[in-house]
Amino acid sequence: MSFLTIILFFLVGLSFIYLIDKSLDLLLLVGLSFPVGVAVMSAVLFFNDTVLNVSLQPLSFLITTIALTILFFGIAIKKQGMPHISKEGLNVPSLNFGAIFFFTVMAYVFYWLFQKAVFWPTTSYDSIAGYDFLAKVIASEGVFNNSIFETEHDLAGRRFLYPPMMPITFSIAYMFEYSPKVITMLFYGCTLISFFAFTRKHSGAFGAALFTFFLAIVPEYAAMAALPLTNVPQVLFTMAGIILLFEWLNNQEISKFYLASFLISMGIWLRTEGIIFAAAGFIFILFDFIKNKNFKPAIIYSILIIIPFLSWELYVEYALSLSDKKQPFQYALFWDYNKISMILSKVYKITLSTQYYGYTVIIFFIGVLINVKTKIYSQKELLLTIIGAWVLYLIIFYQIDNFNEGKLVGNYIRAGYKRGLFNFFPLMLYYVATVEPINSFFKKYLS
Repeated sequence: MSFLTIILFFLVGLSFIYLIDKSLDLLLLVGLSFPVGVAVMSAVLFFNDTVLNVSLQPLSFLITTIALTILFFGIAIKKQGMPHISKEGLNVPSLNFGAIFFFTVMAYVFYWLFQKAVFWPTTSYDSIAGYDFLAKVIASEGVFNNSIFETEHDLAGRRFLYPPMMPITFSIAYMFEYSPKVITMLFYGCTLISFFAFTRKHSGAFGAALFTFFLAIVPEYAAMAALPLTNVPQVLFTMAGIILLFEWLNNQEISKFYLASFLISMGIWLRTEGIIFAAAGFIFILFDFIKNKNFKPAIIYSILIIIPFLSWELYVEYALSLSDKKQPFQYALFWDYNKISMILSKVYKITLSTQYYGYTVIIFFIGVLINVKTKIYSQKELLLTIIGAWVLYLIIFYQIDNFNEGKLVGNYIRAGYKRGLFNFFPLMLYYVATVEPINSFFKKYLS
């Protein structure tokens, strides 16, 4: 039954993507279908539960997934005709020895991580005290707003206030009696597949395999892939959404824009901090407006990112009545040099830690220097988006209440910032792969 649920997630995602964009190549379609299916199903199941009072049960999941797949494919076929795979989509890039080697190593890494995910117990405190616990209760009681949130129990802390995508999806895993860590591992694998599909357009098969290899072996990122947390799944939505916005800016394919906007909005539906990357995505919207003088993309994009954010915030405020559990932010503007100094000191140590992240950040800086050195300044929009998101991310930590002599902020940086950086790594590596001198080298000498 576990395999059946995964297939159903995939089919829902596949049909939904085809409804929006029928021009994706086959490999990218494989990489995005499962995550998109998870996003769509979590939103629909949440709506069924909270609005229609349809309980979260195995039968309701099966009926809903089958119905949505038929509906999406039906609308898409009526609108766009029967699905077909283009010659470009079927084009499998020639794989030289180097590319095959990297794929072999990544398969080996994935195998052992999958073994860890399936057979090792959940040990992460955030999961045990949050997502995993909530998922078990949802599976048991059949509703999201369950006994955890009853006042007399007082079990609900801040970890229960993250958006519902992963708790609902993990609950499906428990309903069908398999480990939710399989879900995060599949997200990890889908991220690598999608990243390779995006990157090979610029650097060829060998270059894409090399950069995907660097992403796959980021120590902290790979380790977290075997845990039922939300950080690894969020990476896919951030990466795919930002890269598709970048592609839309360059080729003006409106379907890419719609799919990108949906993915970024679902990143917010997974973790509220996804709003940071949604805000940074406005850089692409701004460049498009300067070029085309068109307000429409900005309006559509704003609506799509506001809906999941506002829906969840209102639900927390009025349905769960847990606004007092929210993160302790300072909303007023202020200047605290000591706080800034402390944050930057800790951020510097974590960001450049090869123990956590290997050489990913260093590779990114080298790519930026090469781009500047050659005075080509390619992909400036993508670079500005990465920098803009990083600055916004630091501002979030700066606004956290500095009580207990800054210990709270320090703890958030050591845990939240360390994991939040995962979102930047595929974007950093993709940027390096798209820098003109680098991708030209791979195409000329290593294709």
